[in-house]
Amino acid sequence: MTVQEWQALEDEKYNPKNYVRGPPTPKFRSNLRPDVKYMSGWIAGGWTNDFMTYINLIYIAYITKPRVPVIGQFHPTHVGEEAGFLHFGDVFDVPRLSRLIRMPVLEWRDIKQEASKEVEEIGCWSAWAISGPDDDQPRHSFIPEILNLDISYTDAPKDAKMTPYPGDWFVSFWPLAALAYPQGRKEALEEHEPRPGPIHGATHPPDEQMVCYDFLYFAGAATQDEWFHDFSPAWREIGTHTYWTERVQNLANEYLVRHFGVKSAKDIPPFVVLHARRNDFEGWCGDVAVKDCFATLDDFERRAKEAIEEVRKRHGISITNIIMTSDESDKKWWDGVKAKGWTWLDHDKEQTTEKYGRWYPVLIDAVVQSMGRGFVGTDRSTMSMVAARRVEDWHDGPATYVRWGHPGADNH
Repeated sequence: MTVQEWQALEDEKYNPKNYVRGPPTPKFRSNLRPDVKYMSGWIAGGWTNDFMTYINLIYIAYITKPRVPVIGQFHPTHVGEEAGFLHFGDVFDVPRLSRLIRMPVLEWRDIKQEASKEVEEIGCWSAWAISGPDDDQPRHSFIPEILNLDISYTDAPKDAKMTPYPGDWFVSFWPLAALAYPQGRKEALEEHEPRPGPIHGATHPPDEQMVCYDFLYFAGAATQDEWFHDFSPAWREIGTHTYWTERVQNLANEYLVRHFGVKSAKDIPPFVVLHARRNDFEGWCGDVAVKDCFATLDDFERRAKEAIEEVRKRHGISITNIIMTSDESDKKWWDGVKAKGWTWLDHDKEQTTEKYGRWYPVLIDAVVQSMGRGFVGTDRSTMSMVAARRVEDWHDGPATYVRWGHPGADNH
């Protein structure tokens, strides 16, 4: 059997059509197979954080197999409402993910008609109500709204919170996973009662066939900010296998072919990628002036040289190309990038938004970041962290972060 034949068999095995009754229906429940158990959840952050949230959801389904995860869309939190919602499977290769983790992964569009106006009541668990701020409310998300779901939330058990301390919003995977089983569900329902749904005011216990959670971004196995640790099970078991779709990858290749002036994707030279997260981090500077708070280009240059040397040691590759990615809009700052001899993808010149939509400058930058033979990111940035994970796992490349917060923060 050839690799292609094996992939075709695996794709058919995990094809979403095998886990629903048929084509999408006006009501999701009428399309659920009685012999299949599902799991879903919602998002409420920026794009990278929402990616992490969906991976956490798939991981909980993974450890409660044969639960089938059902993934929603991405909300354009940081790119502007006019960008519209973005399907997970339009960015990430879901069939390949299913093959690699050996379980089906569905999207809501596989189950319910996207244009359906049918409002459906469902009971879900709220992790945020027992771990978030003092208002003790479930986390709001736009995803149930576009799916026309009227959700009656029940608080997760308090022992799902990773620590008892106020301000620590992290919850543990296994206490949440236990809610997918009869005993864990029964014990939790003895602790909390369902809240009324926002549309019809009805109360429902958490659904047993479609187990669902309000917000899993802060979920982990052992510690806070677990994705920043190399042992993160959600990344190691699920995230690392979540590759780009062929369309998105090819689009990034086309940009790099033009950027480097080469004939085809196979001619793209090796490069190191930098990611300077700046604008929305100003609030973390406190009393420190922004010019003293953020890392300097010299800091990035020092880290880039270290990454280039590490690539040479590991792979015998000499790298001269450095690509900067950043949310910075100040022209003087970019003049400094140019003075270093570094380059960047000019999405204004490429008219990326006009051609493809407002999501695509961010998407293309993320794909390019993942293609680096080495990576230097911004400490505490989840976008940097996920890019670093991809470079480390997909290319055995070195990845590091520039520290910031005060002058000399990255001295080493």
